[in-house]
This record gives sequence, C-alpha cells and structure tokens, in this order.
Amino acid sequence: MQATEIARGEWEPLFDRLRREHAGRPVSIETSCWETCSIYQRARGVPLRELRIERSDQPRETVIALTVGESQENAITHTIARPSHVRLEPAERGPDTLRIESEDGIVTTVLFHIT
Repeated sequence: MQATEIARGEWEPLFDRLRREHAGRPVSIETSCWETCSIYQRARGVPLRELRIERSDQPRETVIALTVGESQENAITHTIARPSHVRLEPAERGPDTLRIESEDGIVTTVLFHIT
C-alpha cells in the first residue's frame, strides 16, 4: 500500500493510537541514511513499550522517542531529534510500517509485527 504523510498536528494522536494498539507486541527498528548509504538495525522483534513525542516551543527541538524491551530493566530508547516527516504505510499483509524522517535526512523505520 501507499505510505500516507501525516500532518505534524496529527503526530501525537497517531502515536497514541499506535502505542495502544501495539504495546507489548514485537516491533523492529532500523535507521537509514541515504547520504552515507548505511542501514542500522536498532531492534528486532522486541516488545514496544512506549512511542511518544516530546514537543517544545521550538519545532527544531521536538523529539520522538521509541522505547522497546522485555522489561523496564532491559528497555532501550531510540530518539529521533528534529523530525520533519512522519509517514504511515498500512500493510495488506505483514507488518504496518511507520517512517520518521529527521531534518538531517536520517529515516527511522518501525515495523509493527503481526502476532
């Protein structure tokens, strides 16, 4: 399916919905930078604990945080500073995909696995 650009004002309601729907379910997170042609796997098949936006009066200081892990003790948080685009691609089959692009061109991809 086609990815849908999410308006900045809709990010928080989207993240709240995704967190409610997928809390405790496995997700995978990877980052990619086309400038350096590199892709990094940050997490694979670990439970989603948190997906939130930390807003500031200055849009350039906005941060999106994804926390994953089996428990609070082994949780890791991946942050995206200065997000510029959020796109959601619902899947016909397989996991839904959330893509968050930062101003510096790094794209974080979150795959919400079907359990």
